[in-house]
Amino acid sequence: MSSLHTTVDQGILYEEQFIELYLQVMLDEGFMSYFGENEQKARELLVYMIRESKEHKATLDELNAKLP
Repeated sequence: MSSLHTTVDQGILYEEQFIELYLQVMLDEGFMSYFGENEQKARELLVYMIRESKEHKATLDELNAKLP
């Protein structure tokens, strides 16, 4: 069972890194300006991806809490 815990923990770490190191940095550091006239659509999609990733992390946290 510890292998499953390790796998879930790794998934949680990946989601955190994905949100914090990639998506949030893109949003915060002005990379959206590179999308020109599509900047608003790119921003919307990025915000959507951040929300989805946070939901994935929450699901993994719940799973981890329920594992023996």
